[in-house]
Amino acid sequence: MTDVENITPEVGDTHNFGKFTQLKVINNKRYYIKHRPLIWEWLFMDSNSPLCHSLKKKFPENFILSTFGLKVSQPIMQRPGMVEEVKGIINFKDIIRTEESYYNLGNQCAYYSAFGIKDLLLENFKIVNGGIQLIDAECVLYNTSELEDSYLIPQQGTIFNASFSLFPFFFELQNKDLFNFLIIGFIEGILKINNARAELSSIISEVLDMYPHAPIRVLLRSTAEYDLYLDQNISPSFPFIHEELVQLKRKDFPYFFRMPSREGVFYYVSEDYEEKKVEIQKLQSPIEAFEPLHDPKIFLNPTRLLNILLWRGIISLCRLTGVGVKTGFFHKSDLMEACIANKKITIKSIYGDDITLPLLLNIKNK
Repeated sequence: MTDVENITPEVGDTHNFGKFTQLKVINNKRYYIKHRPLIWEWLFMDSNSPLCHSLKKKFPENFILSTFGLKVSQPIMQRPGMVEEVKGIINFKDIIRTEESYYNLGNQCAYYSAFGIKDLLLENFKIVNGGIQLIDAECVLYNTSELEDSYLIPQQGTIFNASFSLFPFFFELQNKDLFNFLIIGFIEGILKINNARAELSSIISEVLDMYPHAPIRVLLRSTAEYDLYLDQNISPSFPFIHEELVQLKRKDFPYFFRMPSREGVFYYVSEDYEEKKVEIQKLQSPIEAFEPLHDPKIFLNPTRLLNILLWRGIISLCRLTGVGVKTGFFHKSDLMEACIANKKITIKSIYGDDITLPLLLNIKNK
């Protein structure tokens, strides 16, 4: 007999006709029950994911354990979706700070940015020994160009606070040399993904073909604006469109999504998940999310991975950590040789990469 106990009636925001996340105990295990299918949590973070099986051959065990630690219940397109709870470190002072853990963190930054996963605020992670385990992935496969796009770190000029997912690893860090391994891990992570891009693109393409109606969340604005409007009736930074107002009137946080099989952005108009297309021309602010879904064969390409993500990621991490800014930086491993000197980044890898990029620390985030 299955023992089910509802622990909390509501967790997080309400969406799609009053649906919300519930935390339940089933046979002495704690699960989150979410209003949507958990296909992206399965693909990008589940231990049975084909991406996990592929990357096991390329990344250290620590990366696999701390990145693919979710257990999503089958079928992955069921509504509601269900995933076993992950326990993490609560006190930042309990984080294990070693060369290996910061290298692994760099690998994870490469992984999350390469696959265009956005909305990576700290609230969507659990801090685990050796890294950060993403537990909530709705905004995926975006054409991100820098770590700041995903909220791993803040935009230049923005306060670095506990809302950003890398903040705990900067908080009261005494051994600044560990930042070297964060950057090394990021560089080697991007190089590995670029070398394996054909295999990884094939996996993504197969999943998109199998699940053409899987919803990829689109954020038209910060959810904080919805919260302020619903709680205090404070007007947004730019006017709500009709499709937002319809959802706000029923006290829902507006939820929009796109699908691999169809162009455009959609929202639900019934409790049975009947969808309707958003009238894009009504928007009064440019929204990147309305771009078509990117073909993974184009998306995981050397230009984006090496000339954009790698380059801008190194610049952002150097600026944030101070590595290579005054004294330069050099690292040699079995995989690659990297040097930061004379305002240049040079990288040579066993995969045949021979990269020279300018170190423009005054470059502005977009």
